[in-house]
Amino acid sequence: MVNGKLISFKENISENQLTKLLKNTHNLKWTTTETENVSMLDSFDGRLFNAGYSLKYANETLIFRNKKNPQKDFSVPLTHKKPPLFSKDIKDENTKILLHQILDVRALITRLTLSLKTKFFNIVNSDNKIIARGRLVTCKPSEPEKGPEKVFCFINPLRGYNTELVAAIKNWPASSRVSNFDRAILKIYDINFESYAKPVFSFNKDMSLSEAFFSILKVSFEIMRKNENGIIDDTDIEFLHDYRVSARRIRSALGLIKNVIKPEMSATLINDLRQIGTVSGPLRDLDVYLLRETEYKELVPESWSSREIHTIFVTLKNRRRRALKNMVTLLKSEEYKKTMSRWDAFFEDYNKHVKKDRPLFNSASALIMKRYKRVLNDGSLLTKQSPDDGFHELRITCKKLRYLLEFFSSLYPAEKIGLAIKQLKKLQDNLGDFNDLSVQIDSLEQFLMAARKKNNTILIQDISGLIAVLNFKKQRLRDEFYSLFKKFSSPENQQLFKEMFANKRRINFTTQMEKSK
Repeated sequence: MVNGKLISFKENISENQLTKLLKNTHNLKWTTTETENVSMLDSFDGRLFNAGYSLKYANETLIFRNKKNPQKDFSVPLTHKKPPLFSKDIKDENTKILLHQILDVRALITRLTLSLKTKFFNIVNSDNKIIARGRLVTCKPSEPEKGPEKVFCFINPLRGYNTELVAAIKNWPASSRVSNFDRAILKIYDINFESYAKPVFSFNKDMSLSEAFFSILKVSFEIMRKNENGIIDDTDIEFLHDYRVSARRIRSALGLIKNVIKPEMSATLINDLRQIGTVSGPLRDLDVYLLRETEYKELVPESWSSREIHTIFVTLKNRRRRALKNMVTLLKSEEYKKTMSRWDAFFEDYNKHVKKDRPLFNSASALIMKRYKRVLNDGSLLTKQSPDDGFHELRITCKKLRYLLEFFSSLYPAEKIGLAIKQLKKLQDNLGDFNDLSVQIDSLEQFLMAARKKNNTILIQDISGLIAVLNFKKQRLRDEFYSLFKKFSSPENQQLFKEMFANKRRINFTTQMEKSK
């Protein structure tokens, strides 16, 4: 319990109680008291936490803790009285780079605010010699509904006094050792980052397809719902992104894994997602455009200072405000509440909607192999003369294959499935960047048409130059595609897929409906 450890009392204890329970041959002498308000910061999905960091804001200072290497802990003073919202808001360059590497475009959100009262003490023996130093920390959440007060004690014996200290505090109340204060706080106050992470599905080969299908839909639906408030508050554009990714995951599952549930129910769910997509899509497109503002600035530095080209992003920001208003209106509408209730009822009575069940492993292998062959066929048809639409269609097919691989990855050897996903991801990154550039160019061409109607020669010149640069980058991606696809369709990669997915085995399974009887 000692040796410079942190302990958490199972029941809170006061300073007086701690003093009285000390062995009568020793005294506890209080020295100083400090109070401060501390905000614990992270992204919504806990990127700092999952990277092994904690970040706190107190007294206009950012305090970094490194779980793996405490020697790399550091503090950064700030010039403002509020914690930063994004990594770009921090002036210290090294800190800015570190945060950006972990957070990317994610916002820092205050996950918990605590009022900390720290009382420092020394424990002295009958010879009036200090045998240990410590501090009693009382944590009180700023929002009472977050939880009760909690008391921790940091205690460090001086060299040679460890045994004596153990004897001196043996009457202290029951406690448990805590390895990390920040993580203990997050656990006590139920700040759970892991539930917001990208879902990892865990299935076994003896399960039925309907069981796995239910899990895929339910987990993805829950992630959608968790992102709704973030979209409404508009603190971070990635709330919408995660919301849409989860919706696409569900829609892909419904489209790819057919005949598990009754077709009329499947059609209803797909239509619900389509209606949501018509409102969320334009907002996400505008978010992506606005993220490119700095990139565009770097592409055409000579002309970016012109007032005319700045109007493009003024227009886009105005459009985004309207698109956000439409999305918030949807999320708060009675119609949306009815839709969510319909989905809740579907999950509640899921077994009633199951049409046909079958073995998971056989079905998953067949679905993946079918989609893989489709990628090989569609990709082999693309040439340097192929229109952009062909690359767009292949991107969608690859995305569907990626979903299937991620849905069912737990059924196959981790090393092999990881390699298959890695190869596919390289191809997807290329096709995704190609598509993004196509969309950006199409949007800029609309602005170019408007500039020509107004005969704005400076803006025409600026946009034309930008389109030329983007077309150059787009052509380079098209050239890179052929070598990437050659690797993806290589005999070695084809053999990898055949080994995992072409050899079906007979699996005995109990259907979900039979289990519920």
